[in-house]
Amino acid sequence: MPVTRKVLSAAVLLMCAVGLSVSSPAVAGTPGYPGCTIEVTPAEASPGESVHLVGSGFQPEFTTEIFIDGVSAGTVVTDAAGGFETDVDVPDGAGPGTVAVTAACDGTGDNVSSSELTIPGSTLPDLTLSDTVVERLEGFVATVTNARPGTMLDFERFSVAVPVGSITADAEGTGSLTISFPADATLGTHEVQATGVTRNGNPFELSRPIEVVADGADGAAGGGGDGGADLARTGSNVESLVIIGGFAVLVGAAFVLVGKRRRSASA
Repeated sequence: MPVTRKVLSAAVLLMCAVGLSVSSPAVAGTPGYPGCTIEVTPAEASPGESVHLVGSGFQPEFTTEIFIDGVSAGTVVTDAAGGFETDVDVPDGAGPGTVAVTAACDGTGDNVSSSELTIPGSTLPDLTLSDTVVERLEGFVATVTNARPGTMLDFERFSVAVPVGSITADAEGTGSLTISFPADATLGTHEVQATGVTRNGNPFELSRPIEVVADGADGAAGGGGDGGADLARTGSNVESLVIIGGFAVLVGAAFVLVGKRRRSASA
Protein backbone atom coordinates (compact mmCIF):
# COMPACT_ATOMS: atom_id res chain seq x y z
CA MET A 1 0.00 0.00 0.00
CA PRO A 2 2.72 2.54 0.77
CA VAL A 3 4.23 1.81 -2.66
CA THR A 4 0.86 2.33 -4.37
CA ARG A 5 0.41 5.70 -2.62
CA LYS A 6 3.85 6.80 -3.71
CA VAL A 7 3.08 5.84 -7.31
CA LEU A 8 -0.21 7.72 -7.25
CA SER A 9 1.42 10.79 -5.71
CA ALA A 10 4.13 10.77 -8.37
CA ALA A 11 1.49 10.45 -11.10
CA VAL A 12 -0.49 13.37 -9.71
CA LEU A 13 2.64 15.56 -9.55
CA LEU A 14 3.55 14.64 -13.13
CA MET A 15 0.06 15.50 -14.39
CA CYS A 16 0.17 18.84 -12.62
CA ALA A 17 3.56 19.61 -14.11
CA VAL A 18 2.34 18.73 -17.62
CA GLY A 19 -0.77 20.84 -17.14
CA LEU A 20 1.25 23.85 -16.03
CA SER A 21 3.62 23.56 -18.96
CA VAL A 22 0.72 23.52 -21.43
CA SER A 23 -1.30 26.39 -19.97
CA SER A 24 1.49 28.76 -18.94
CA PRO A 25 2.13 31.65 -21.35
CA ALA A 26 5.55 32.20 -22.88
CA VAL A 27 7.97 34.19 -20.78
CA ALA A 28 11.39 35.63 -21.38
CA GLY A 29 14.01 32.92 -21.73
CA THR A 30 11.66 30.38 -23.36
CA PRO A 31 11.47 29.58 -27.11
CA GLY A 32 8.17 31.49 -27.30
CA TYR A 33 6.08 31.57 -30.50
CA PRO A 34 8.45 32.04 -33.43
CA GLY A 35 5.95 30.93 -36.08
CA CYS A 36 3.38 33.73 -35.78
CA THR A 37 2.13 35.40 -38.98
CA ILE A 38 0.20 38.53 -40.05
CA GLU A 39 -1.90 38.84 -43.19
CA VAL A 40 -2.57 42.38 -44.49
CA THR A 41 -5.39 43.38 -46.84
CA PRO A 42 -5.49 45.32 -49.05
CA ALA A 43 -1.86 45.17 -50.13
CA GLU A 44 -1.78 48.93 -50.85
CA ALA A 45 -3.09 51.82 -48.73
CA SER A 46 -2.31 55.47 -47.94
CA PRO A 47 -2.03 57.11 -44.50
CA GLY A 48 -5.48 57.55 -43.01
CA GLU A 49 -6.87 54.52 -44.83
CA SER A 50 -7.69 51.29 -42.97
CA VAL A 51 -6.08 47.91 -43.49
CA HIS A 52 -7.40 44.59 -42.20
CA LEU A 53 -5.00 42.43 -40.20
CA VAL A 54 -5.36 38.73 -39.37
CA GLY A 55 -2.80 37.23 -36.98
CA SER A 56 -2.19 33.62 -36.00
CA GLY A 57 0.36 31.65 -33.97
CA PHE A 58 0.84 34.39 -31.38
CA GLN A 59 1.12 33.94 -27.65
CA PRO A 60 -2.44 33.41 -26.33
CA GLU A 61 -4.12 36.33 -24.57
CA PHE A 62 -1.12 38.53 -25.29
CA THR A 63 -1.20 42.29 -25.95
CA THR A 64 0.97 43.09 -28.95
CA GLU A 65 1.64 46.42 -30.67
CA ILE A 66 1.23 46.81 -34.41
CA PHE A 67 3.86 48.86 -36.29
CA ILE A 68 3.62 50.06 -39.89
CA ASP A 69 6.95 51.26 -41.26
CA GLY A 70 8.15 51.58 -37.68
CA VAL A 71 5.24 53.84 -36.67
CA SER A 72 2.77 52.55 -34.08
CA ALA A 73 -0.69 51.80 -35.45
CA GLY A 74 -2.21 50.57 -32.16
CA THR A 75 -2.38 47.43 -30.03
CA VAL A 76 -4.41 44.24 -30.15
CA VAL A 77 -5.04 41.40 -27.65
CA THR A 78 -4.80 37.88 -29.02
CA ASP A 79 -7.45 35.29 -28.21
CA ALA A 80 -7.04 31.97 -26.36
CA ALA A 81 -5.80 30.34 -29.56
CA GLY A 82 -3.16 33.02 -30.18
CA GLY A 83 -4.99 34.71 -33.02
CA PHE A 84 -6.53 38.12 -33.71
CA GLU A 85 -8.43 40.02 -36.36
CA THR A 86 -8.54 43.82 -36.42
CA ASP A 87 -8.58 46.97 -38.56
CA VAL A 88 -5.97 49.71 -38.13
CA ASP A 89 -5.36 53.03 -39.88
CA VAL A 90 -2.09 53.55 -41.71
CA PRO A 91 -0.33 56.17 -39.55
CA ASP A 92 0.99 59.55 -40.67
CA GLY A 93 4.63 59.42 -41.71
CA ALA A 94 4.55 55.84 -42.95
CA GLY A 95 5.96 55.26 -46.42
CA PRO A 96 6.11 55.85 -49.26
CA GLY A 97 7.09 52.56 -50.85
CA THR A 98 6.86 48.96 -49.68
CA VAL A 99 7.02 48.95 -45.88
CA ALA A 100 6.91 46.35 -43.12
CA VAL A 101 3.91 45.61 -40.89
CA THR A 102 5.27 44.05 -37.70
CA ALA A 103 4.16 42.79 -34.29
CA ALA A 104 5.84 40.92 -31.44
CA CYS A 105 4.74 37.27 -31.35
CA ASP A 106 5.19 36.86 -27.60
CA GLY A 107 6.70 38.30 -24.47
CA THR A 108 10.24 37.12 -25.17
CA GLY A 109 11.06 40.08 -27.39
CA ASP A 110 12.90 37.72 -29.75
CA ASN A 111 10.09 36.72 -32.11
CA VAL A 112 8.50 39.22 -34.48
CA SER A 113 6.02 38.64 -37.27
CA SER A 114 6.41 40.74 -40.41
CA SER A 115 4.34 41.34 -43.52
CA GLU A 116 4.42 43.96 -46.31
CA LEU A 117 2.24 46.92 -47.27
CA THR A 118 2.70 49.29 -50.21
CA ILE A 119 2.15 52.99 -49.50
CA PRO A 120 2.02 55.03 -52.74
CA GLY A 121 3.60 58.46 -53.27
CA SER A 122 4.31 61.09 -50.67
CA THR A 123 2.36 60.68 -47.46
CA LEU A 124 2.80 63.83 -45.35
CA PRO A 125 1.05 67.14 -46.08
CA ASP A 126 3.14 69.65 -48.03
CA LEU A 127 2.85 73.34 -48.96
CA THR A 128 4.27 74.76 -52.20
CA LEU A 129 4.22 78.28 -53.67
CA SER A 130 4.09 79.04 -57.40
CA ASP A 131 6.55 81.95 -56.87
CA THR A 132 9.14 82.75 -54.23
CA VAL A 133 9.60 86.42 -55.25
CA VAL A 134 6.59 88.64 -55.97
CA GLU A 135 5.69 92.31 -56.27
CA ARG A 136 2.91 93.95 -54.30
CA LEU A 137 -0.54 93.06 -55.65
CA GLU A 138 0.98 90.26 -57.76
CA GLY A 139 -0.97 87.03 -57.36
CA PHE A 140 0.72 83.70 -56.60
CA VAL A 141 -0.73 80.25 -55.85
CA ALA A 142 -0.29 78.38 -52.57
CA THR A 143 -1.02 74.64 -52.80
CA VAL A 144 -1.41 72.04 -50.03
CA THR A 145 -1.17 68.34 -50.87
CA ASN A 146 -1.85 65.16 -48.88
CA ALA A 147 -4.37 66.70 -46.51
CA ARG A 148 -7.44 64.75 -45.45
CA PRO A 149 -9.98 64.87 -48.31
CA GLY A 150 -13.04 67.01 -47.61
CA THR A 151 -11.43 68.94 -44.76
CA MET A 152 -10.87 72.71 -44.57
CA LEU A 153 -7.49 74.24 -45.37
CA ASP A 154 -6.83 77.72 -43.95
CA PHE A 155 -4.20 80.09 -45.37
CA GLU A 156 -2.52 83.09 -43.76
CA ARG A 157 0.27 85.47 -44.72
CA PHE A 158 2.82 87.03 -42.41
CA SER A 159 4.86 88.99 -41.04
CA VAL A 160 1.68 90.04 -39.19
CA ALA A 161 -0.77 87.14 -39.40
CA VAL A 162 -3.57 87.99 -41.84
CA PRO A 163 -6.10 85.30 -42.87
CA VAL A 164 -6.33 85.27 -46.66
CA GLY A 165 -8.85 82.51 -47.30
CA SER A 166 -9.91 78.90 -46.85
CA ILE A 167 -10.60 76.06 -49.25
CA THR A 168 -11.83 72.46 -48.96
CA ALA A 169 -9.34 69.72 -49.84
CA ASP A 170 -10.48 67.66 -52.82
CA ALA A 171 -10.72 63.86 -53.05
CA GLU A 172 -6.93 63.68 -53.42
CA GLY A 173 -6.35 65.85 -50.35
CA THR A 174 -5.22 68.85 -52.44
CA GLY A 175 -6.28 72.51 -52.22
CA SER A 176 -4.94 75.67 -53.91
CA LEU A 177 -5.56 79.36 -53.22
CA THR A 178 -4.40 82.49 -55.06
CA ILE A 179 -2.85 85.03 -52.68
CA SER A 180 -1.34 88.51 -53.07
CA PHE A 181 0.27 91.12 -50.83
CA PRO A 182 -1.37 94.56 -50.58
CA ALA A 183 0.05 97.75 -52.13
CA ASP A 184 1.34 98.93 -48.74
CA ALA A 185 3.00 95.63 -47.78
CA THR A 186 6.46 95.95 -46.26
CA LEU A 187 9.23 94.94 -48.65
CA GLY A 188 11.34 91.97 -47.63
CA THR A 189 10.85 88.38 -46.50
CA HIS A 190 7.34 87.31 -45.53
CA GLU A 191 5.73 83.94 -44.87
CA VAL A 192 2.72 82.00 -46.12
CA GLN A 193 1.17 79.53 -43.70
CA ALA A 194 -1.38 76.75 -44.21
CA THR A 195 -3.17 74.72 -41.54
CA GLY A 196 -5.40 71.67 -41.77
CA VAL A 197 -5.62 68.02 -40.76
CA THR A 198 -3.69 65.00 -41.99
CA ARG A 199 -5.29 61.94 -43.52
CA ASN A 200 -5.41 60.51 -39.99
CA GLY A 201 -7.17 63.59 -38.63
CA ASN A 202 -4.16 65.04 -36.84
CA PRO A 203 -3.65 68.83 -37.09
CA PHE A 204 -0.76 70.17 -39.15
CA GLU A 205 0.79 73.60 -39.74
CA LEU A 206 3.06 74.34 -42.71
CA SER A 207 4.85 77.54 -43.73
CA ARG A 208 7.01 78.73 -46.63
CA PRO A 209 9.01 81.98 -47.06
CA ILE A 210 8.32 84.46 -49.86
CA GLU A 211 10.08 87.70 -50.84
CA VAL A 212 8.11 90.88 -51.58
CA VAL A 213 10.03 93.31 -53.81
CA ALA A 214 9.39 96.77 -55.28
CA ASP A 215 7.69 97.02 -58.67
CA GLY A 216 10.11 96.05 -61.41
CA ALA A 217 12.72 94.74 -58.99
CA ASP A 218 11.91 91.12 -59.79
CA GLY A 219 12.89 91.48 -63.44
CA ALA A 220 15.95 93.54 -62.56
CA ALA A 221 17.13 90.94 -60.09
CA GLY A 222 16.79 88.25 -62.74
CA GLY A 223 18.99 90.22 -65.14
CA GLY A 224 16.65 89.56 -68.07
CA GLY A 225 14.39 92.52 -68.80
CA ASP A 226 16.79 95.39 -68.20
CA GLY A 227 19.62 93.58 -69.98
CA GLY A 228 17.59 93.36 -73.19
CA ALA A 229 16.62 97.06 -72.98
CA ASP A 230 20.26 98.05 -72.50
CA LEU A 231 21.27 96.06 -75.54
CA ALA A 232 18.55 97.72 -77.59
CA ARG A 233 19.68 101.20 -76.52
CA THR A 234 23.31 100.32 -77.27
CA GLY A 235 22.36 99.25 -80.78
CA SER A 236 20.52 102.53 -81.39
CA ASN A 237 23.60 104.47 -80.30
CA VAL A 238 25.82 102.56 -82.71
CA GLU A 239 23.45 103.22 -85.59
CA SER A 240 23.47 106.96 -84.78
CA LEU A 241 27.25 107.03 -84.74
CA VAL A 242 27.42 105.30 -88.12
CA ILE A 243 25.04 107.84 -89.66
CA ILE A 244 26.94 110.79 -88.21
CA GLY A 245 30.24 109.31 -89.36
CA GLY A 246 28.92 108.83 -92.88
CA PHE A 247 27.65 112.39 -93.02
CA ALA A 248 31.04 113.67 -91.87
CA VAL A 249 32.75 111.72 -94.66
CA LEU A 250 30.42 113.24 -97.25
CA VAL A 251 31.02 116.75 -95.94
CA GLY A 252 34.78 116.19 -96.03
CA ALA A 253 34.63 114.92 -99.60
CA ALA A 254 32.63 118.00 -100.64
CA PHE A 255 35.28 120.30 -99.16
CA VAL A 256 38.02 118.44 -101.01
CA LEU A 257 36.16 118.74 -104.29
CA VAL A 258 35.55 122.47 -103.87
CA GLY A 259 39.24 122.97 -103.06
CA LYS A 260 40.34 121.20 -106.26
CA ARG A 261 38.01 123.40 -108.38
CA ARG A 262 39.40 126.55 -106.83
CA ARG A 263 43.01 125.50 -107.56
CA SER A 264 42.07 124.63 -111.13
CA ALA A 265 40.45 128.04 -111.61
CA SER A 266 43.52 129.86 -110.24
CA ALA A 267 45.79 127.97 -112.63
